Amino acid sequence: MRLQGSYRFPTAIDRVWGALMNPQVIARLLPGVERLEPVGDNVYEAEMRLGIGPISGRYKARITLSEIDPPNHYRIRIQAQGPQGTVDANGAIDLTADEAGTVMHYEGEAKVTGLLMSLGARLLEPTAQMLVNQGLKNLEALLTAS
Repeated sequence: MRLQGSYRFPTAIDRVWGALMNPQVIARLLPGVERLEPVGDNVYEAEMRLGIGPISGRYKARITLSEIDPPNHYRIRIQAQGPQGTVDANGAIDLTADEAGTVMHYEGEAKVTGLLMSLGARLLEPTAQMLVNQGLKNLEALLTAS
């Protein structure tokens, strides 16, 4: 499954970057994160509740940020395991400043196994895109509220 797109924030690039590097903000933007704790430089362990259609469960996840180039780019990897299957997702975030604020370009792909894949296959991509859109709108609300 692949996702890509762009989103415009009416905020300066440094503020967007700062939010994207803040573990508390990351926890609020990723779907279903109930706990996020740093375990190393730019490495976090998380507990998440994920659901796709009728399938849901608790997952333990490792989130790693790499190729960090402030305030322009980083890669994110999410590896999650739970009773319903596994998720291994990789993505990149690129920020560009312009006169109206900041444009984020994102792309990523995920490999899903187990019951999540077998029963939720047709729902995976639309659900993932909906969650990305929701996270981006939440980030914009957070940035414009403060």
